[in-house]
Amino acid sequence: MEVLNQRYHNDPFALRAVSYKIGCNQFAHVRREERAHLFTDIPIMNSQKALELQSGSGYVSDGLKEIAPNIDVVCIEPSLSLAQTTLDKYPTICAPLESIPLANNSADLIFVLAGFHHSPSLAPIITEIQRILKSGGYASIAEVLKGSKEARWLNEYVDKHTTRGHKGIFISEGDFSELLVQEGFTDIHEERKTIHWLAKDRNELLQFLKTLFGLECSLKQIDQDIDDYLHPLELPGGYGVKWNLLYAQGKKHEC
Repeated sequence: MEVLNQRYHNDPFALRAVSYKIGCNQFAHVRREERAHLFTDIPIMNSQKALELQSGSGYVSDGLKEIAPNIDVVCIEPSLSLAQTTLDKYPTICAPLESIPLANNSADLIFVLAGFHHSPSLAPIITEIQRILKSGGYASIAEVLKGSKEARWLNEYVDKHTTRGHKGIFISEGDFSELLVQEGFTDIHEERKTIHWLAKDRNELLQFLKTLFGLECSLKQIDQDIDDYLHPLELPGGYGVKWNLLYAQGKKHEC
């Protein structure tokens, strides 16, 4: 328990975990398009075992269960405080992504949704993904791009308005493809996509941003600042922002 307590006190999500879970659960509809693109062209079936890395509140796992209710899902989360938020729903392992205590060739699918920017180096994580995936298994990843308005929002605004800040390490186009090639993946596809975070109205969008990111400023303050960062607009079906991510997929070489 001493090690776990130390990890908790050094955990950048220790103050945000509950708010983040509310943001994902109460406003799950806002990010549906972002999550749906992670599943594009991936065969998802009830007979499979799937891992969600940097799982947070299990938002990707929830989406997998909507598609295949009997799929075997395991959440992998380095943050102890975030890992505790999924224990009531899914088997959860709190471990570094570079060293996951699972057997070789034990998972069919591995997903990561905008969580890799918390890791200083991706190469050892991709190596670990390759080790755990079964022959013919798929990895599907999405991440914020270096130099994007999304990166600026996270490393400027979220950093300024949260006690523990935000120091994301973002990727460039081509990074995922290069790493997947190095690990022998095939059928690699990488694409920058513009998706929408879609709320019912501006007020719901502000509430979503405040809870998801654990912003400690007022809704009024976010309302004053958001146009300078995310450029919200009226969209078909509601009000939201265009959110850009780099999506990448690869298939482990079939033996």
